[in-house]
This record gives sequence, C-alpha cells and structure tokens, in this order.
Amino acid sequence: MSMFTGTRRAYRGRGLALAVKLASINWAAANGITRLLTYNDATNAPMLAVNARLGYQPLGRRVEYLKDLAS
Repeated sequence: MSMFTGTRRAYRGRGLALAVKLASINWAAANGITRLLTYNDATNAPMLAVNARLGYQPLGRRVEYLKDLAS
C-alpha cells in the first residue's frame, strides 16, 4: 500500500502525479478493487486538485495533535 504520491520539485507541473494515480486506479480496477482511499495534506493544493479531477470525494477533516514532552 502506498500512502503518498510525491514528485521532486524540478519535475512538478508535468502531470506525473496524475499519471501515477491514473495507473494505480487502472490497476486497481483491473484487479477487482472497487473502492480506493487516498490522503492529502490540506495545504497541498496541486494534489487536492488532482484528486478532485480523478473523482475522489472528501470524507471530512482529520485533525492531529502533537505534544512535545522534551521542552
């Protein structure tokens, strides 16, 4: 299972993330998978746009908290 799609900064904006996600969707469909779940950083507008373009629907907002005990 892959959790993230990443593209090196020098190669961004060329449709690579879209191509990889499309390949994953096509593979899943060909192998009988009927539902996919993906995660996004809420501030990553390019990936939010890719996921929306591919028909992913938001399920809600995930809130995470961190407490640093070292300070």
